[in-house]
Amino acid sequence: MVRTFVLLSSLLLPIFLIGQNDSYENRMDYLFNKGYEHLYSNKDSALFYFEKIHTLAVSEEDWSSVADALTGKNWLAEYENDLRALNKNLAVIDSLFTTQTSYFESLPEYILYKNDLFYHKGQYYFLINDFEKARIEFNKILEINIEPDNSEYSGEKLKFISTAYSYLAKMYADEGKLNLATNYYERNIRFLKHNLSDDKISLYENYDLLAEVLKRKKLYKEANAYLLKDLDYVLQHQEEFAIPKILNIVQNHTQLAQIDSAEIYLNMAKNLLKQNSPSLSSYYQVSAETHQHKNEYEKALNDYEKALQYSEEKWERDKNWETAHILNKIGLLHSRFKQSRKAIEAYDLALEEILDRPTEINKHKIIQILNNKSSALNKMGNQSAATLKSVEMGMALLDSLKPTFKTNSDKLLLIEEVFPLFESGLKATFSLFNETKNDIYIERAFQYFEKSKSVLLMETLLASKATEFAQIPPELLNDEKQLKAEITQVEKQLNLGQENSTLQNRLFTLKNNHRNLISKIEKDYPKYYDLKYNSEVIELPEVQQLLATKEALISYFYGDESIYALFFTRDTKFFGRIPITEDLFEEILEFKNLIANSKSELNKVQQLAKSLHRQILKPILSKNEELEKLIIIPDGPLNYIPFGALIDESSNSYLIEDVSISYINSATLLHQLSDDSIENSKLLAFAPTFDGNSKVDVERSELLPLPHNKTEVNKILQSFEGKRFVDQEATLQHFKEELNDYGLLHLATHAVFDDAFPEYSYLAFTQSGDEINNNLLFTADLYNLRTKANLITLSACETNIGPLKKGEGFLGLSRAFFYGGAQSISSTLWKINDAASSDIMNQFYKELSLGKSKDEALRQAKLHFLQNNADNARAHPYYWAGYIITGNTTPLKTSVIEPWVWYAGIGLLLLLLIVYLYFKRFKATSIQGIN
Repeated sequence: MVRTFVLLSSLLLPIFLIGQNDSYENRMDYLFNKGYEHLYSNKDSALFYFEKIHTLAVSEEDWSSVADALTGKNWLAEYENDLRALNKNLAVIDSLFTTQTSYFESLPEYILYKNDLFYHKGQYYFLINDFEKARIEFNKILEINIEPDNSEYSGEKLKFISTAYSYLAKMYADEGKLNLATNYYERNIRFLKHNLSDDKISLYENYDLLAEVLKRKKLYKEANAYLLKDLDYVLQHQEEFAIPKILNIVQNHTQLAQIDSAEIYLNMAKNLLKQNSPSLSSYYQVSAETHQHKNEYEKALNDYEKALQYSEEKWERDKNWETAHILNKIGLLHSRFKQSRKAIEAYDLALEEILDRPTEINKHKIIQILNNKSSALNKMGNQSAATLKSVEMGMALLDSLKPTFKTNSDKLLLIEEVFPLFESGLKATFSLFNETKNDIYIERAFQYFEKSKSVLLMETLLASKATEFAQIPPELLNDEKQLKAEITQVEKQLNLGQENSTLQNRLFTLKNNHRNLISKIEKDYPKYYDLKYNSEVIELPEVQQLLATKEALISYFYGDESIYALFFTRDTKFFGRIPITEDLFEEILEFKNLIANSKSELNKVQQLAKSLHRQILKPILSKNEELEKLIIIPDGPLNYIPFGALIDESSNSYLIEDVSISYINSATLLHQLSDDSIENSKLLAFAPTFDGNSKVDVERSELLPLPHNKTEVNKILQSFEGKRFVDQEATLQHFKEELNDYGLLHLATHAVFDDAFPEYSYLAFTQSGDEINNNLLFTADLYNLRTKANLITLSACETNIGPLKKGEGFLGLSRAFFYGGAQSISSTLWKINDAASSDIMNQFYKELSLGKSKDEALRQAKLHFLQNNADNARAHPYYWAGYIITGNTTPLKTSVIEPWVWYAGIGLLLLLLIVYLYFKRFKATSIQGIN
């Protein structure tokens, strides 16, 4: 970071030469020039001249020159990484500004002095990894400069703004908030191009820093593209400062297995190194990584030890993050070469460096180290208890760290990064359970399962509930809602091709304002914070109490080495492990592709269906009693499988023929959804029209007609009271106006998934008016809608598909409706045949109207369809298996009288009629007897 900010020293030269007499001015000019001449070449000489300036300026009560001398000493201390000297200097400057406030406020360049003080304080806190305090200082720079005027110092103020953006981005990157860091770097790059186009070094510095983020996202080619843009320029102008850039290039080539290229650049960096260079530790770390990739254990270890030595000298043996980082790398080296005990020793030393300072960056690093340590302990064997201790510590830190991640994209990266920690915990609990047969390990495994699942969805639902109980002023909630709506609108404009720097800057500002508002609400309303970030998950006994007789729940965890499965009924528990083989993964993908293709060979689909049942279901189901209902929590690639289409070899029947099946993201979510009761069963149905030429201003194919969707809507309204919008009336505007009055929503329309921008996948409605894209309901829009629907049916294409994220499942359209308060969702796994959809949906709603649970109603609809098409091509699972039901499957509150009530009523009437006829006959007989 130093090389960008060294340039700021030139900004202070106008300050140095203001307000002194000629002889004094000439002497000060000479001393300052000599001090900066030796700044990066001779520490003692530079310090000598700055001390001279300080003494002379104090005698003349020239407080601005005193401040300038201290600033020079700050630059020197930062370059030499002398943090004690830097801290001491800052204390003196603070005291100077306090005692001489009036003097400095009278100076025209006062704002530069404030900027300089904020910068060096921010830099100091940054160097000691106290990012919270560092952010305060750099945000102060933005606050006082964000709208620079046309004063003499406007150029200098612009440089301070860029500096602040760069540091804020770097801190977010170091904390693992990579997408937020990317936003700041991209904002700064636009800022530099627009305001400081001649400052090539600063622009290239930000390219390099953005490349570091891309490297951490494993986008190595993209990272090198940025790094190589300006390498020649930097080598010509700031040779030594090119070293960090070159080392990043080496790391990217190493990760891409381009070792020859990596070694060329590594030698280039070596030739640029000077004695006592600040980059020595980094050089030896990168060199060690290159040796490690070549399986040169001893050479790698030797270089890591050199890196460790330079780091310890730099920090004067004080505990620090950098040393912990190198020790963690040494642990990974030992682990790779099966030296588990040595690896654990290195991890323990790394933890000692940072455990007592739980800052955000340290917490993130501690979790990484614990993750690696738990894996090494498992490899040693007979260390399961120690593994669980590391896992529990890591999970506690994760719970405390998650609230600091304010963007969903960064939370997803965090969850993916720590996912192996959960797998280590499950491996240990599975081993201990098999050794002891103690159910306590099943219950602990269940906690790990739940902690790893649907973190984002649960947080959003809890936040929604928290606003109801935390007594947050309505105006704050309205502000937050308005900001979210504006963000969505600008993102749409950018996504639809209206990309320009003005829109990008507006989006950056809106998102920043939204994060600040959320942080303010969380700080000012602790109850809201506590409810929103409640990390407690449901206990296993509570889950079992939710289950009815002959009802079971299966939760899967798809790890890197094994699939773990937990099976529960009301009275039983089972904990199993399924090895992940290459064949299993390939079968899942092949089954996914074949079952979604109506022209695929049915025999091949059924063979795979039997094989998958044998591998992922039979080991679990065969140990338990007969079931009628199955709730499945899938994970990883298992999300692609419609379990109802799996075939039990013993009966040669589809699973759906034996049990009803539903899905849920986590048992904790199921409990949350079970708490709410929505009794509104009025139906709102939409069947838009498409002519085959319908196009919108996004990259996609034409929307073809859906010839049966209107028939589908008309049929289902025979089962429920409600309202329909078809053809030209089926607009998005009508949907938004009407949805809050209905408990059942049915959308028989197109769904289009956007691979590049998943949040801008959409459901299509009938185009109305001339406004572009006013017929599209984007996933991003759904986050801002409150639906409060008992059931939402998306009778469309691939409505349950989206990016597949570890622990979270599909981030698709269907899931987005849960954010708005939906209790359950019926959706599709692939592009469903329109005619088959009409038949299945008609029967589904008939079954629902008879009071059947949602999963059983869907099961009966599928069985009805299979029975009617047993002898034709539509028996292929493509036509019926893609529909799934997710969420709370309890029956709807309907006004329709259930069959047993009719039968009981008819029976009662018959009984009354028999009694009446009996007594009538008895009376007639009695009268005849009297006569």
